[in-house]
Amino acid sequence: MAQSLRQVRSRVKSVENIKKITRAMEMVSAARLKPLEKNLSNSKEYFLKIEGILNDALGSFRSAKNSLLQEKSNNKDKKLLCLVTSDTGLCGSYNNNIIRLAEDFIYKNSSSSVSLVIVGKKGLSFFKKRDLTIVGSYTEIYGHYSKAIADKIARHLIEMFLSGKADEVYVAYTSFISASRYKLRIDKLLNVEGAKANDVEYLVEPDINKILNDLLPLYITSKVRTLLADAFTCEYSARVIAMSEATDNARELLDALVLLRNKMRQAHITGEIIEIISSADALKG
Repeated sequence: MAQSLRQVRSRVKSVENIKKITRAMEMVSAARLKPLEKNLSNSKEYFLKIEGILNDALGSFRSAKNSLLQEKSNNKDKKLLCLVTSDTGLCGSYNNNIIRLAEDFIYKNSSSSVSLVIVGKKGLSFFKKRDLTIVGSYTEIYGHYSKAIADKIARHLIEMFLSGKADEVYVAYTSFISASRYKLRIDKLLNVEGAKANDVEYLVEPDINKILNDLLPLYITSKVRTLLADAFTCEYSARVIAMSEATDNARELLDALVLLRNKMRQAHITGEIIEIISSADALKG
């Protein structure tokens, strides 16, 4: 159907408004991305120090025992997957990619009972329509990193493992590489697997088992904090890219509409001139 000049003008105004919105959202997301990147860098540095200490301890004291190190059963029939998605959209294929990874994990472990702990409304709205057991959800975070939320999730996962409701605990999340790249990952969280044996002997007080009672929960908590910071950083990175592409698309569409509007206006003016000349010739005739 041919468009009228009024319709084209209306579309131009609509696209201009959309371009302003997407540009503003791009700038807001970019502003929020910077502190998230800094927080992620600090979290990773702290976590790697804790991980190094734990690996040294477990590598030196092979006989150390702790409930977080113990495998729950030989069959490992009960698996728990913690999935980290976003609460809001407008971040491209970010949520679709991580949800698809979680679906692959569930499919590959179809012989086991897989339950879910879900972070973010997008993952929750997707999986609650499936025939799966959701044992916990954390929503309305909106990408605002919080140690309190991360610690709450960590305690929940530890409780599920220690109570025997889960033989193994995994986390599906996105790992930040750069402002334009991220990697989909599924990491095993529990049970904590021992490190390779080393020849270094450490002197510890009061004893290694008591130290592990404090060190292992700290390790799990710091890992969950880092994973959550990783995922939120990737979310805003994906949103910056998505809004930048949307702004570029709006700009291209706007250029095409403005060109069409100008052509229609010129055609309208030309038609009016032709009518005037035709009327003048008729009066002369």
